[in-house]
Amino acid sequence: MRAALLMPMLAQRGIASGWFREKDALRCRCVVVSKRYDDDTVNQLRRFKRNGGRLVLDLCHNDFQPRSQQQKHLHRVENLRLLTTLADVIVAASEPLAQIVTRECPGAGKVMVIGDVPDSLSIVRNPFWERAWSRWTIAREQAHLNRAAPDEVARLVWFGNANKRGQQDWGMGELARIAPMLVELNRVFPLHLTVISNNAQRFREDIAALMPASRYIRWRPSTVDALLGLQHIALIPAHPNEFTACKSDNRVVTALRAGLAVVADPVPSYAPYGEVIQIGSMEAGLRHYLAHPSKRIAESAQGQARVLHPGQTQRIVAQWIEACGF
Repeated sequence: MRAALLMPMLAQRGIASGWFREKDALRCRCVVVSKRYDDDTVNQLRRFKRNGGRLVLDLCHNDFQPRSQQQKHLHRVENLRLLTTLADVIVAASEPLAQIVTRECPGAGKVMVIGDVPDSLSIVRNPFWERAWSRWTIAREQAHLNRAAPDEVARLVWFGNANKRGQQDWGMGELARIAPMLVELNRVFPLHLTVISNNAQRFREDIAALMPASRYIRWRPSTVDALLGLQHIALIPAHPNEFTACKSDNRVVTALRAGLAVVADPVPSYAPYGEVIQIGSMEAGLRHYLAHPSKRIAESAQGQARVLHPGQTQRIVAQWIEACGF
């Protein structure tokens, strides 16, 4: 997604880009690799480097932590370390992640911190049946919310990957951690929770069992923007550890872009948005917005204007042009 969003922006500056195919490698000055740590990719990039190409390694997460102790996951980390030695520039999505790269790979080359541009899933081309299904889904959810969450009910949303990483129960596990707090708040403030994710079973077991006023929707690029726009407050819990500390600001940027207020646990990359979101205690931040709806509306509008300001995107594009050596 980071690459797909950047391609049209680079084109506006006269820089041609496209998805990498090895048969076209001689036409490429630079290749950006992200989340590809398989042997075939490593071998292709070795050949590309031998032919004088420039390699940029883009890291969005702390992938030095294996997903498990299975050999296939350990081997992915080995290949990641190898790629850090091949890369001319390593791009980290946050400052803490850049520090981990330096610690884990002292022989690595230049490390740059580049944040995310606001996601625009309009770049995803959908077939006719998908567009029709999307319109039906959005209308269905709008009708549901009109019944279940009228004006006096705060519409909360959590969106993201449901899965675990090793022994760390991230993803929907983070939401399950704060679910008892939501149940208690629901005794004072009427709440409705929408979960947009990729594991309905985990939702039923970990969330719906505790909070009946909740709804699961499968994440799809064709509907997520519109579904977020139907909500009021995005919840972004993140238990403090080395993995969550490296998160980019993508979740906050996506929520603000959709016009939502944001309540988040402290993550370093979220700090610059402290004036327009609630960071710190999830309960205190949520109580603040529930008790003062006018402040919620004002801060969400300010946050949306900030992330959509063209100057922010232009700065990020300029950083990528530097990293790619153009």
